[in-house]
Amino acid sequence: MEICINYGGRRHCFFLPVLEFPVNWGRPGPGPVNYPALFQDAILLASVSNAVKQITDENVRKFLQAFVDQFTNFAGRLAPERRQAAA
Repeated sequence: MEICINYGGRRHCFFLPVLEFPVNWGRPGPGPVNYPALFQDAILLASVSNAVKQITDENVRKFLQAFVDQFTNFAGRLAPERRQAAA
């Protein structure tokens, strides 16, 4: 992604890398087959949660943190035992 601004009669462009996490888990051992999806989702949520803490604009940071908290609580209601194990 590239962001360009005009300042002082000149155009200044900045390249912003987009972080993507193409996680490919191998076949899980015996048991539920949804472990790869669970692990991938957990990695993404943990990464987003940590990235939100780095946002400098306080209003944006609080908004996104509320979203992360809401999603985490939602996921916890789906599988409370997994949420406790992650804490």
